[in-house]
Amino acid sequence: SPTPTLFRSPGALTSLPVWPVQLMEMAGLLVIVGLLILFNKKIKTPGLTLMVYLGSYAILRFFLEYFRGDIERGGFGGFSTSQIISMILLPIAVGGFIYLYKNPRPIPEPPVEAEDDYPKKKRFTKSSSSEKRD
Repeated sequence: SPTPTLFRSPGALTSLPVWPVQLMEMAGLLVIVGLLILFNKKIKTPGLTLMVYLGSYAILRFFLEYFRGDIERGGFGGFSTSQIISMILLPIAVGGFIYLYKNPRPIPEPPVEAEDDYPKKKRFTKSSSSEKRD
């Protein structure tokens, strides 16, 4: 079973057992990015991928906060500041997803490049420069 690890920094006499939360967050974000890549191929509405990311990151961050050992960062009602932000962000992401899903706007087509009506500029080359000197 996973257990906290002791990290010793130079000059420190002792260390409390801590979880490698940064590595756990990185692994979680890699999973989220992989799912977003798969999800993004199937959607046709701008903004849905962003809402899925915001919601999934809020969930990830909410649960990772339980493994952090820094109570001094503050919070309210037994939740850390990051957990409170996650609790605010998740309903916004879900609401945004529902709104965008029910009111889809198609992804706009890229603009068509206009034909170049102007004559091409003559390029300066070595052969043309030597001809001018003669």
